[in-house]
Amino acid sequence: MRFWLERHHKAVQSYQWIAERAVVYLSVESGDYVLVSVDGKRRLMPTKEWESVQSKGWPAGYGPTRIASKPDPAISRVAAAARGVLKATKDDAAAYIESGVVTDELLRSALLLGGLDVVFRTKQAKYFSTSTTDKDVEDLRNLWNVLEGDLRDMTEPVRLNPTFGEASVMVGGADADFIAGDTLVDVKTTKNGRFTRDRFNQLAGYCVLDYLERKHGMRNDASLNRAGVYFSRHGTLMTVDTERVYNAPGFAGFVDEFCRLVKERPSCVVSVSVQPVKGPP
Repeated sequence: MRFWLERHHKAVQSYQWIAERAVVYLSVESGDYVLVSVDGKRRLMPTKEWESVQSKGWPAGYGPTRIASKPDPAISRVAAAARGVLKATKDDAAAYIESGVVTDELLRSALLLGGLDVVFRTKQAKYFSTSTTDKDVEDLRNLWNVLEGDLRDMTEPVRLNPTFGEASVMVGGADADFIAGDTLVDVKTTKNGRFTRDRFNQLAGYCVLDYLERKHGMRNDASLNRAGVYFSRHGTLMTVDTERVYNAPGFAGFVDEFCRLVKERPSCVVSVSVQPVKGPP
């Protein structure tokens, strides 16, 4: 999806891939790398190189590090494979964005990235696999072939995998699939293409995070006016006005309660259920 958007839209803002975060996690947890800040930019550094730098004293521009508390050598092979997949995917994506040719290699890479997404969200290396099936590749190609219409005509700029500042940190690093202009879009690859109450609740959750980010002055660009779900198996985009969330009775009080629960129980999963203006979709 993100590669298609990057090819068909000129004004695209690309944030860090979830797969990139997964690779950082695996590389650090394996004990083979540490995460360092050099002149304000974070990067992975081989552990042996870091130990050499540390023994000589931190040079100017170096900052805090993230080191595995309990290095797990068993993750090393997984981490190495993940780094290889990430590099190959970036190369395949760049070639597609330039040429428009959808190769099987690109589709296989995209499928493998899905496993890295799960690794990052669960912090479990076992969910990463380096194998795909021809059936999966064919299925993804069919999905790719319906990426037209609503998505091509969306307003720019398009922000890929945007987060909501500290509001995202509060709930474990939540990010959206993409925001086009003033419309947030969540992508669902499901057989059922219905816009259910559960779908609306998830969008309401993004609205809460967006509201919190703006409330604390962390962003001052255009607010979200619409939020929706793109059903990739059906090639359809369904949206609602976000004022149905922001103007819902008791919204401000709900947000305060939401923040209180997250602060008291940071590991809990808060169920977002806002009664929308004019009733549920």
